[in-house]
Amino acid sequence: MLSAVYFYQKKDTVGILTGWYSKYYSTADITVHLPGGSLNLAVNRQDKVSAWKIYNQINTRIASVDFNEDYDSFVNVNKSLYELFKVIREELANIPVEKIKDENNTLVDFYHDLLNKGIRPYLSRWHIPISHYVEANKGDGKRSLLEIEKSFPQRQEMLKDMKAMNLRMKDYSAQLMKVIRS
Repeated sequence: MLSAVYFYQKKDTVGILTGWYSKYYSTADITVHLPGGSLNLAVNRQDKVSAWKIYNQINTRIASVDFNEDYDSFVNVNKSLYELFKVIREELANIPVEKIKDENNTLVDFYHDLLNKGIRPYLSRWHIPISHYVEANKGDGKRSLLEIEKSFPQRQEMLKDMKAMNLRMKDYSAQLMKVIRS
């Protein structure tokens, strides 16, 4: 009888260790869809943690939240996007070099795509023009930042680009959730 109890305890310990190992060291093969195609990824727990950090950053900033024309500021949005860029770069730097096995189909490619096709097109086009316009039109300080931004001559074009960027970031966010849940 004693050996049966010992065997049961040993079996239970092996089950716990196997579950722990699977949780922290196993990988899941998934496919994420990007604007220009798709990537097949082997995702481990560290990748999921990294994706979760980026997901939270994207979804708590204007990057994937609809821009409110009456209350949101382009200048503040651009600052937030710049900070998001830095966070994603930091997560990229934390990916172990061993994870980068070949030239294609890596989580690194996904994060580069997110930065270079998701955020950069909008920021590269609009960060400097709106910043310079606001600075040049501050005047005596009687107009608010929003009033100045609303008089920006290319406001409607910038708003259109902002909305397109929001849609792209929502798509990237959904793909990050696939990584997290895999």
